[in-house]
Amino acid sequence: MACPMKNICFLLLVLMTAGPLRAQAVRTVTSSADSGAGTLRKALTATPNDDQIGFAPSLAGQTIRLSTQLLLSKSVTLDGQAAPGVTLSGENHTRILRIDYSFVAVTIRTLTFANGRAADTDPATTLRGGAIELSDPNMLRVENCRFLRNVGERSGAIFVGYGARATVLACTFNDNDGSVANDGFGAGAVELTRTGPLAALVNRPEVAAVSLRTFPNPFSGRATVAYVLAQSGPVRLELHDAVGRQLAVLLDDTMQAAGAHTCPLALTGPPLKSGIYYCVLHTAGGIYSQRVLLVR
Repeated sequence: MACPMKNICFLLLVLMTAGPLRAQAVRTVTSSADSGAGTLRKALTATPNDDQIGFAPSLAGQTIRLSTQLLLSKSVTLDGQAAPGVTLSGENHTRILRIDYSFVAVTIRTLTFANGRAADTDPATTLRGGAIELSDPNMLRVENCRFLRNVGERSGAIFVGYGARATVLACTFNDNDGSVANDGFGAGAVELTRTGPLAALVNRPEVAAVSLRTFPNPFSGRATVAYVLAQSGPVRLELHDAVGRQLAVLLDDTMQAAGAHTCPLALTGPPLKSGIYYCVLHTAGGIYSQRVLLVR
């Protein structure tokens, strides 16, 4: 029979040799430059696993303009609460953040991701996630963030890879375009791939719409607007021109249940000219928009 005391002594030895638990340290970003001392890029490289990266209050309302995408392969928390309005910008030429194949868990709070771009001219590849690409098998939690004008060949804002898991909480998605590939598979806000056994997008009630897309896009006559509601409530869907003028109301405060919905983009009246238009979705949790291109 095994001796219980030996097991207890062994456990105490393991705990003693493991050393004290280390408190989570906070590294603060103090510069809005793309690289160098005090920058976010430097912090992502230097911060140990399981620590936190914050932003100095002096960065409130400032934009970090990136020349290349940020790479992350460790479990960290990015927290912008101390610098309201701080924005990470891909400057319309690069993806903003790629979370690499590393079995990591990343939390992002109170940041704006704008003008990220994951698109090129190589027909042999399909780039996804203009703002964030979440490679498998990682986990991502995004809270109180904004995603504005991000573009991907598929998935304008967030791409969730096969086997990855994402939680999106109280975020806003506006004018993200995942239709560059023009193959009918893209999503403006969030795209899941393959729906593997570990792939999941966990929606919270605070997020009234997690996906808004129009297909085909570009379109020449009729199109369909598809969206997902995480909670029941009134929905208003409008079509605006490129300068923000309302041209049509497709849904007028219609009560809809949580889940997936579609609405035909069928217009009456004088035909519209070729150009850029916006589908604008009003929900209880916010206002969401997607750019669409009409080609006559």
